[in-house]
Amino acid sequence: MKHALVTGASGFIGHHLVEHLLQQGLDVRCLVRPSSDTSHLAPQAENVFGCLDDPASLKEAMRDIDVVFHLAGRTKAFHSDELFKVNETGSANLARVCADQSSPPIMVTVSSLAAAGPNVPCDSGANACMRPRRESDPVAPVSDYGRSKLAGERAIRNFADQMPVSIVRPPIVLGPLDKDGLELFKTMRLLRIHVMPGSGDHLFSAIAAPDLADALIAVARSGRRCRDGDDTTGCYFAADPDPFTYRELGRMVGRTIARPRAWPINVPMPLVHGMAFLNEGLGRLRGHPHILNLDKIREARAGGWACDSQKISQECGFHVAEPLQQRIHETAQWYRDAGWL
Repeated sequence: MKHALVTGASGFIGHHLVEHLLQQGLDVRCLVRPSSDTSHLAPQAENVFGCLDDPASLKEAMRDIDVVFHLAGRTKAFHSDELFKVNETGSANLARVCADQSSPPIMVTVSSLAAAGPNVPCDSGANACMRPRRESDPVAPVSDYGRSKLAGERAIRNFADQMPVSIVRPPIVLGPLDKDGLELFKTMRLLRIHVMPGSGDHLFSAIAAPDLADALIAVARSGRRCRDGDDTTGCYFAADPDPFTYRELGRMVGRTIARPRAWPINVPMPLVHGMAFLNEGLGRLRGHPHILNLDKIREARAGGWACDSQKISQECGFHVAEPLQQRIHETAQWYRDAGWL
């Protein structure tokens, strides 16, 4: 594994992956759109322009590549077909170009816990008992985003008999350069409140972007590969091993930004739904979908989103380098240094 192609390299996860690949001595090529902000990308990486709906640009980017990290995707849109166009059709285009190479590269694609679904009932069957999701659980996405990511997984898995493919499904991802997560830090620092949709007591998982970068590289080097028609083999959850409640997340962030007593506010789901409805309208006026939209409310209503990360540890030897509290501290410090917080 010497020459890597990273799609979605200009995103905040892509930035961390490119840095880690370069640190490990790989030659890195970044597939970026002409409109992408590449200011945070390492100068040692090679940038090539292209996009998932342009097979010719993908063929050019694939030259001499032996591993592809597919991070490009869409997380929010006004219409579901926009999600499927990128997350399913675009992924299929990339996989087809990979498979057509005389020596097909390893392909590691970044999906999402949303493609698998929320927490599942405990094996004991106890009332109201929910446990983190495992890779062996039947998939049950609840949002258009989750369904589009699952469709993308399956589109890529169709080529599993022609090239080595693995899939990584991260939960919440945080870290330096994360603009979505910044809102939580800013709200707690400026308003001294921690806004929690619903009860705030459902279990969630998260992973820091630097740890996710290590997980992707570990899967590329030693992960098992997918089989067509099998949603389990070669598929991994990558997360900090300790789930938390949204209430506990607020405490962790509060300790980091000197707001340990931020006032927790439980927002009833009907009110959250109303806020998302308003955001949909505002987003359409501005031409940019809001992160808190009606599709995300479908995920919020489903309860907790935690996953069991034992499989990636056992099969790939991956373990997070730092506990989540330390990663939150590092993220807050980066926000301060960058003038974001």
